[in-house]
Amino acid sequence: LATIVAKYLLATENASDMTGEAGAEAGAVESARGHSPLQYFSADGGVLLLVLSLLECRGLEKVKSDMDDSSSTLTSQFGHSSQELINIMLTGQAVSNVFDNHVDMGGGLICRGIQ
Repeated sequence: LATIVAKYLLATENASDMTGEAGAEAGAVESARGHSPLQYFSADGGVLLLVLSLLECRGLEKVKSDMDDSSSTLTSQFGHSSQELINIMLTGQAVSNVFDNHVDMGGGLICRGIQ
């Protein structure tokens, strides 16, 4: 689903204008479901599908390696989104901080920011 949606979002307004494999896949999804892949995100569970799509596109191992602490989660207390989730949505990187590049805090601690 993530691949089809990514191809659909990067193409033209509707699947009939798309060419090649992306057009065939998006067209098949539209005709099979009766609507475009974008409507999945506005239905129940759409936010979850968006997050899963982001994770699939970036890759789980890359997301974990982006974070300062690989054991942290993309949601924080009470289900709020973490800074890593916000950053992956805005920049495509699941880094823990909002500053540019890396900051050496001393003592071997290096905090990663947006590249």
